[in-house]
This record gives sequence, C-alpha cells and structure tokens, in this order.
Amino acid sequence: GPPQPCAFIGSFRSAVSIATATVTGLRGYPQISALSFSSQLNDKDTFPLFGRVVASHDSYGIPLLDYVYHTLGIRHLAVIHTDNAVGISYNSGIVATASKDYPDLVLRSVGYPAVLSTSDDFATSVRVLKDTGFRFFFAIVPGANFLSLMEQAWEQEIAGTGK
Repeated sequence: GPPQPCAFIGSFRSAVSIATATVTGLRGYPQISALSFSSQLNDKDTFPLFGRVVASHDSYGIPLLDYVYHTLGIRHLAVIHTDNAVGISYNSGIVATASKDYPDLVLRSVGYPAVLSTSDDFATSVRVLKDTGFRFFFAIVPGANFLSLMEQAWEQEIAGTGK
C-alpha cells in the first residue's frame, strides 16, 4: 500500500535531538521533542522538520526580565548559573534580552563548574555575587547544587531572613 504517515518523538536531551533531527530531517520525517531546549535547534535550514512543545533557552529571558523589571521594579540583577550547555545557553538568553529590551537594567553573570563542584566553587561564586552589592539574584542551578549554593549564600549573608 501507500506509505503511512510517520513522525518521530524526539529525545528529552538536546544533544540527542540534534543528532536525530539531522537524520530524520534528511530522510523527510518530522521530529518533535518535549524537552529539548537548545537554541541550536532553532536553525530551520539545518533542522527543517524539527519541532518542540517548549521554548528554547533564547526566549527564557523574556518573561523573567518582564517580571523582575516591571512587576518587581528590579534594576540590578545578578545571575548565577552552571558552566554547562544548559546554564550558559539560559544565561545567554537572559543577557540578550536585557541588552535588547532593558538597557538600563544592570546585569551581572557568574558561572560555577558544572561537574564535580566543590564547596570552594560555591563559596567563590557566592563571593562574586556578594561583591556586586546587588540584592537580587536569579539562580540557574540543578537541584543537586541548590542546597550547597544556598548554604554558602547564608554563610556569606546574602540570603536569609533579611534582618
């Protein structure tokens, strides 16, 4: 009989979706992913049949900065993130949005090692945050690192009760 409709459900990981979307695109099959966030997948020349049900990291800064700027009135914001593909991409989206749409927002970014982070890594990153003199921080961190980061923020007195 005639060929049947076919599409592929893509991976959750962008690195896998990039590889599979290359192959499925060359063979004429659409691929859709639920959790591949990489902005690299936005390139419709390279990935003409790739789709997703989530936004790419490039667009994450839009609602975040709209909220912190317009709703909270924040004009100085520091972002701490893991130095891996996710953290760097997410942070880049925030920086791009800030420079384009919020030129008077003072933004600082601090990264920390994504693999085998130590308490010294967190202490150093939090010290850099503290040195900004800012009061508002946004963290792009995996759950496994959150407690260590917050313990350092508490010890260095940039997080806590506000007293």
